[in-house]
Amino acid sequence: MEEKERGQLISSAGIFRILKKKSPMNAYIRYRVINSLLANGGRATLKQMIKACEDTLDIRPIAKRTIEGDLYAMRKNPRLEFEAPITYVHAWRSYIYANPDYSIDRLPVNEEEEQTLYFAATILNQFKGIKFLEHFDGPIQEIVEAILPGNSTP
Repeated sequence: MEEKERGQLISSAGIFRILKKKSPMNAYIRYRVINSLLANGGRATLKQMIKACEDTLDIRPIAKRTIEGDLYAMRKNPRLEFEAPITYVHAWRSYIYANPDYSIDRLPVNEEEEQTLYFAATILNQFKGIKFLEHFDGPIQEIVEAILPGNSTP
């Protein structure tokens, strides 16, 4: 109502775009994209990180400040538990992992996370064979087999 009073209407597509940009899942996807650029001895400029994130998320523009915030979060945010050794190398004008063997993909899973994965796999296993989800049966089976060994079905 307040938006209408000011003469501004936000379309449902506009709301979707706002939600899409602000999604916490997008931040996690950006972390994974940044990690893919820096893992295994890789290096990347802010511009390369922005472009890779825009291409992956199909969101434009992603602000330079957003990626800088992501880099800071990956290094310092205790809730993420990444403690990524991200360093800026002035000679290359690029970011790298100070430890070339580091990757967020190699972080250990704690007991609580393991229990959560087990619970999620159990739920996914219940959806196998449901007609409207049958095109997901293969991926669901792979997840279930990886987390719940011995639960494979023909």
